[in-house]
Amino acid sequence: MNIKPKISILTPVWNGLPYLKECVDSVRAQTYGAWELIVSDNGSTDGTREYLRSLKDKRIRVFEQEENLGIIGNINFLFSKAQAPISQILCADDYFISPATLSTLVNYWKNASPDIGFVCYRHINPSEQRIINLEREVIPAIIKRAEADIWFFIFGNFPGNLSNVCLRTEIVAATGYFDGDYPFAGDFEFWSRAARLYSIGIQREHIIYVRRHEKVASNYLGLKGELFLQHLSIYTKIIEKLSKRYNRKKLMEYFSLEICSFHYRNALLLAIRGKFDYLRNVLFSKSAILLPKWKQLSYGWSFVFLNRRQRLTYSMARKMANRELRRLRTH
Repeated sequence: MNIKPKISILTPVWNGLPYLKECVDSVRAQTYGAWELIVSDNGSTDGTREYLRSLKDKRIRVFEQEENLGIIGNINFLFSKAQAPISQILCADDYFISPATLSTLVNYWKNASPDIGFVCYRHINPSEQRIINLEREVIPAIIKRAEADIWFFIFGNFPGNLSNVCLRTEIVAATGYFDGDYPFAGDFEFWSRAARLYSIGIQREHIIYVRRHEKVASNYLGLKGELFLQHLSIYTKIIEKLSKRYNRKKLMEYFSLEICSFHYRNALLLAIRGKFDYLRNVLFSKSAILLPKWKQLSYGWSFVFLNRRQRLTYSMARKMANRELRRLRTH
């Protein structure tokens, strides 16, 4: 008898060996049995397809894409195939650290408020980056609908890796799916957009191992400044929302010093190696949320070197976080 799945595990993969097997094995080892694993291969040529074809578990469904859909297109495809009311993204590099992981997830949703659309399981270790430590301290366990913009603004894409997020399957279609116009920041764009419609759960329990390795996509994607351009678009929308309650100039200043400095540093490093596309995008992009060019050049570049551990922007982040926490306590 086939058991209707209560949770769908969605795994996008492209040339996923040798890590994919560990990912799949961690799902098959779960003590909770009412799951389905859906794997969408995006045109692998490294033996991934041959491995996936060898799997005989009826709870595993494999799709082979004739053309590479890109990571965002592949994720949207997976959600279109999910049969369970709850979905957990599990990238091919990553794995469940315990056989009880799915039980933990299912139990969370049994008790979750119906307004929660997704929950982030992101364990954060103490860091030299002071704003990361602040995140561990101040973000509430539940961020109510339409209250997340300030946290995305201060901390960026705080859900982290796609594998950190478990969500109600239906909210992806209801929110308009992940946007293919953001191939480098599609998760950030979607979570910030969905959070205006649904509440977010925050759990610090460590249940998924997110692997970092030399072939991870972030090491070779966006080397021409594409991520910078997509950040401009995402933060423009966030700042427009926050400008109703916060000083717009202060928001722009924090964005320039905290977010843009990250891109300034990357652009300079690539320029030193003779690759100037990133630098051109940083220098010549126009946006309503960028400070005047003379101001960026006069002190923005100094933050490339002086703000590496967020010494200079920490006080700004702390002030905004404390203000938001006071506001929440009075409502």
